[in-house]
Amino acid sequence: MKTIKKLLKSLSSDNSYNSGPVSLFSKLVRLIKSSLSRQLILIFSLIFSVLIVIQALIIWWGLKDHLKRANYVIAKQNAEQTAYNAGSIITTQEKILIALKKFIETSEPIITDKEALLVRISIDEEAFNYLSIIGLDGKEYVSSEPNMKLSNIKKTDFFKTSTSGKHFISSISITKDHYPFIIITLPIFHKGKVNEILYAEVNMQGIWSYLDSISQNEHINYFIISQNGILCSYRNKEFVMRNESITAKNIVRSSFSAINEPVMLSLEDNKKYLLSTAKIYNIPFYLVYQQDITPILKNLKKINILILLSSVIILVLALLIIRWLSKRFSAPILKLVKKTVLIGTDKIQNEPVIEKRLDEIGVLYRSFYDMNKKVMEASAREKLAVVGESAVGISHELKNPISAIKNFADLIISYPDDAKIKNKFAKAVPKELLRLERMLKDLSSLSLGKELIKNKFDLDKSVDEAIDLFEKELLDSKIQLIKTSQAKDASIIADEDKIKSVFINLIKNSMEAMPDGGIITLNISEKETLQEKSFLISIEDNGTGIPEHIIKNIFTPFFTTKKRGLGIGLAVSKGIIEQHRGTMQVCSQGNNKGSIFTITLPSF
Repeated sequence: MKTIKKLLKSLSSDNSYNSGPVSLFSKLVRLIKSSLSRQLILIFSLIFSVLIVIQALIIWWGLKDHLKRANYVIAKQNAEQTAYNAGSIITTQEKILIALKKFIETSEPIITDKEALLVRISIDEEAFNYLSIIGLDGKEYVSSEPNMKLSNIKKTDFFKTSTSGKHFISSISITKDHYPFIIITLPIFHKGKVNEILYAEVNMQGIWSYLDSISQNEHINYFIISQNGILCSYRNKEFVMRNESITAKNIVRSSFSAINEPVMLSLEDNKKYLLSTAKIYNIPFYLVYQQDITPILKNLKKINILILLSSVIILVLALLIIRWLSKRFSAPILKLVKKTVLIGTDKIQNEPVIEKRLDEIGVLYRSFYDMNKKVMEASAREKLAVVGESAVGISHELKNPISAIKNFADLIISYPDDAKIKNKFAKAVPKELLRLERMLKDLSSLSLGKELIKNKFDLDKSVDEAIDLFEKELLDSKIQLIKTSQAKDASIIADEDKIKSVFINLIKNSMEAMPDGGIITLNISEKETLQEKSFLISIEDNGTGIPEHIIKNIFTPFFTTKKRGLGIGLAVSKGIIEQHRGTMQVCSQGNNKGSIFTITLPSF
């Protein structure tokens, strides 16, 4: 919020605010470009916006799933309600029969009155296709209209139940012209005993009409199955009462499995249907709610594809943003990191595109180039100072042998016939020239640009050879050199001559630090990482040690505390080790506490 307020404040304070939308947009872009933090805020805002879109899609998907589940609930409720309504139709007919039964039991009408009563009820109630009264001998002695009887049901199917005093309701039967009906029989009592049986054929067309009327939706269908697994009604009449039909069997089997919870199934039309089954009250039938959910599933599939495409698009956008971030921020910083090793040299090339940026990256680059210029200037001044000091030291070292040669030359010129002077000249001048040659050789060793001549050799053996060179001097100086090695395999690929010269120089320095004798301990060990194997060489003495104010300059060329020498031995040695990607360090506790030189050297 603070950043946004600053942006608005900056925009309102700028004169270009009133110059039109284009100027305002340009100003906004400029303000964003001038600050890394604003750019990051913009980027994270975009990321959060994408996350919000994703969340919205997830919510939408959850809503669709909820709607799908809601269909299950609706299906179950519709099935139960419709089953209740269908059962009410049968219950109404049953109540009429019960009322007729009670009237006969209480009034005991004569046969003609009974017949008239049955005829009247069959006329008033269309649901009753046929009514009759059967005696205990099994014969019908009165009926509404004999020619209307449809059933050939055996008397044994209902007679035993009715004579025992119970109601009987048969399964649905259907005529050749698909006319559905059921049989209901009620016992008629006289003086507490069953005297007659009221027989009724009840037309089920009313229930079918009711189910057809509420199945007007092309995706919704209601139908009835019996407890013994017969498809009693269906939108497609070809499947009704056709037990041999595979489709009918599949519908019935799935309908039974949907009694407790709605289920889905596929029929021969390759559509998906949702089924929910409920028992019809008071009769041995089930009502089934069937819904074609193929359109819902297609919509869900479209939503899935939409989410998948959205995810792919978001992923691509995220990758593009990351790529842009890398190019915008990471790449310049990595370039800058690589340039740090060249600080103080003229090898650093400016990056005008990055340097002209208005944000913190641009400021960093400009500061880096300014810093490099200052470092180069300081380095140049330091080099001049070092050259000056070195020139003084070199001139001092070269002055003595040159002066000696000059003096002898003057004497030869002045006394050309003096044999004694000639003899001294012949002995002293070659000696001084050799001394000059040695000094020049030491100076040339400062240049480490010479290519290394690497070969494989045993580091242990090379160190032993360097120690052997000082065998007599160590004995004469009363110095004991103890060499140990924990390296299992000390094979190394390096310039053997140069590495050996480093050990020679360090051993020589340790000996010079112990004029009264002492102990030098040289140890070789190895350490191995996942990247490479390296060797750790330490050379420790118990000599005079190195004072704290001197130790920081010990590797500086031409720095020396000795009366003789140019002070370049340690500088050259350190340079050789660094040429081999190694390190050299020195540690000292101060005066008369000795010093330790530690070298880390890669094996190749």
